[in-house]
Amino acid sequence: MRNTSFAAYVSSLNRDDNSIRTAIKSMKIPQTSLPPIRKNSIPPGPWAKSDKEKVELFATHLSEVFTPHDNIQDPEVEREITTHTQPSEREITTHTQPSESLQAFLHSTQTQT
Repeated sequence: MRNTSFAAYVSSLNRDDNSIRTAIKSMKIPQTSLPPIRKNSIPPGPWAKSDKEKVELFATHLSEVFTPHDNIQDPEVEREITTHTQPSEREITTHTQPSESLQAFLHSTQTQT
């Protein structure tokens, strides 16, 4: 089956439409293979050769390297942040509806005339 499909492919190549050049060019491109990786431990771990093994090894490595910080809070820093993030009374604004804004605008233009 494989030989017949290859023979059919070769016989379909034509020098006038650059199909021979395309087939040869694709054969010349070197196939780069990714080397296996190994866990850096003592003793060294087994080699990870397949993509699945590499993913699992990389995930394990990332879970060991990136650990969350201890969330130790300094009360003085927390108090300082809280006082600077609380809005003052003059900064507090009320939300208005568009109709309220229009009424205020119309009222201000009527008082100016």
